[in-house]
Amino acid sequence: LAAVEGRLVMAFAVAGILTSLAVAPVALSEDAVAPKVERTSHVSLRDLARTVPTGVYSCLLIGVAHGAMTGMAAIYATRVGMRASAIGLFVALPSIGSVILQWPISRASDDLDRRVVGFAAAVGAIGAGATLVVLEPGHPAAFLCMAGLGGLSYPLYSIAAAYTNDWIEPAHLNAAASQLVTLYGMGAVAGPFVAAGTMIAFGPDGFFWALVGLHAVIAAYLFYRILAWRSPIAKRPW
Repeated sequence: LAAVEGRLVMAFAVAGILTSLAVAPVALSEDAVAPKVERTSHVSLRDLARTVPTGVYSCLLIGVAHGAMTGMAAIYATRVGMRASAIGLFVALPSIGSVILQWPISRASDDLDRRVVGFAAAVGAIGAGATLVVLEPGHPAAFLCMAGLGGLSYPLYSIAAAYTNDWIEPAHLNAAASQLVTLYGMGAVAGPFVAAGTMIAFGPDGFFWALVGLHAVIAAYLFYRILAWRSPIAKRPW
């Protein structure tokens, strides 16, 4: 977007071409062999929620938060008058932040109670979101906070999934992962509507208020589960 500002159709066309080219080496490889499909045992959502309520309900909440962030970031940036190049950077920074922070967060999650790490990350995301409320749109610090917000928030799903795996028998891992992805997707569909509602009520800053509120709910739930239930003795590394 920064290179072809004013020619947005070309920008999206180039992005689509590059994405297709990235798939080509794998698709054309002669050594690529499709994995053998194996039958796995089924785990109902009800049974999974009974076994690991922390993983199930936090995945749903995290999906709402991530759906709000990814679905409405560009709308917010447009509403506050950012240029096309700045909008592209603003939307990309959360993903860049997650690439940078996923390793230290995952390492901490393997060494400590995953719920504690998730709680700390959610609180950090609240701080980043609250800071964005008071910063001027387009300020360099706002872009840095957006990267921090994504870097702290996006690994939350992986923490919830890893925590779920700690409690699930190996034979049920695939079925449990399927249920978690479904829940996350359901939350992601609802997220933009939540953020849109707060933006209607409070203006563009409602985008950040929605993210602050959603991460506050995640942090509160994880804190409750920390107090209510013990962590598993053995953990599977990410």
